[in-house]
Amino acid sequence: MTTLDSGQYWCDLLPDAVKAMWDAARGSMGPGRYTLVAPAARTLIERVAQDLLGESGNPGEPLRALKDAGFITHRLRRQLQIVVEVGNAVLHRGLELEEADARLILGLIETLLRVAYFPEARVEALRSTIPPRR
Repeated sequence: MTTLDSGQYWCDLLPDAVKAMWDAARGSMGPGRYTLVAPAARTLIERVAQDLLGESGNPGEPLRALKDAGFITHRLRRQLQIVVEVGNAVLHRGLELEEADARLILGLIETLLRVAYFPEARVEALRSTIPPRR
């Protein structure tokens, strides 16, 4: 897991409600429990949008809002929409996930969390280290 220069893990910067759901999603990684990752991921997307934008409603709307606000790219939005659809299929149509699918979902959610919450000030501080062009 990546640490910041302060030795803090990136996920320690997450708001409590988001971190709790992230921990729950990761905690679902165990034999016979992989399917729980998808609904947790779906809920996590909603919590991120609510935290960052005050968005709520159906899971497709928060993704659109996160993209429109510049937190995620079109590509990540499309990928996360599939995660939402998988979560729906688990909850409403009895879909069972394999470990590889659950790991893929966690990877996509981790990408969302990193791009949405990584400290922008730290990234901008990196810019100040670039020497001027000659």
